[in-house]
Amino acid sequence: MSLKRLMSDSLEHFARALESSDLQQTPISTVNSRDKQITWSMLRLDLVDAQLSGNKAFKLLPALLAAKEQGKATLISFGGFHSNHIHALAAAGRRFGFKTVGIIRGYLDQPLSPTLIDVQSFGMQLHFVGRQEYKLRNEQAYQQQWLKKYDKALLIPEGAAGPLGLQGSQFLANLIVKNLAQNPFDTLCVPAGTGNTAAGLIQSGLFKQKDIYVFAALKREAIHQLVENLPPHVRLLDDYCFGGFAKMPEVLLRFMLQFEKDNGLLLDPVYTAKMAYGIDDLIANDVFSPGTHIVSLHTGGLQGRRFIHEKLGNLLQAGELIG
Repeated sequence: MSLKRLMSDSLEHFARALESSDLQQTPISTVNSRDKQITWSMLRLDLVDAQLSGNKAFKLLPALLAAKEQGKATLISFGGFHSNHIHALAAAGRRFGFKTVGIIRGYLDQPLSPTLIDVQSFGMQLHFVGRQEYKLRNEQAYQQQWLKKYDKALLIPEGAAGPLGLQGSQFLANLIVKNLAQNPFDTLCVPAGTGNTAAGLIQSGLFKQKDIYVFAALKREAIHQLVENLPPHVRLLDDYCFGGFAKMPEVLLRFMLQFEKDNGLLLDPVYTAKMAYGIDDLIANDVFSPGTHIVSLHTGGLQGRRFIHEKLGNLLQAGELIG
């Protein structure tokens, strides 16, 4: 059997597993809830796949299948120096036999981040563009310029946002329901960058009887898929974005390290740490009624911790954590 056929079969097998939720039982971790009468569980999507981490596998899957069906050989997308999306796309390309192209916000003379070193080793071709040009990434005319550069190419929006990504997030909704069928819960918490995952979960219709808290990693007006027409059972909070997408002040990082020490699991500083900080603060301020069972989603992205490794090490050496 040819390598191309093996890769194709591998994609089909992976797709069947995700679409049918026929994955190994996803681990669920119990989180310290401040001795309140609250149960806090975290669904460990970071453990679903070693490289297509967290929600990335689900959001990318429909695009991968569309590319295969349409005979596309190349996948193009956008991201920054530490992008989980770009990292997952490059890994998927290597695994399933696609060429990948990353259009990266930044400059060629900048030292490559651990993320970009990885994706180059996975075979991704990188193009660096300035901040102003990167703002054009969602404009159709700009996207067409890139599609003309590559034969048989499919362009995937930043973060896999858009209809295909929403479809993938609805596969994720089925996985959540399956894994928690014997463990009823009241409140679902999810972090948000583009808002694609949260939008897909909401549109799935499977959580109409749950309270959904969406913790934005940036200001809410930037989350275009969510800011309008939110149903009454959904709350979009940007109170815990700490000023913006990549803002990670020491108070957040100290909380993250303490959380990891107390609960025995790692967080990423952009998404899950901000969500966990927010949930912990809401619990401390008695926002949730006694007896509430909260389920939060660990959406992966731990590869992104590496760019603040030194800062985390300095905080740990300071010895200011409790316990």
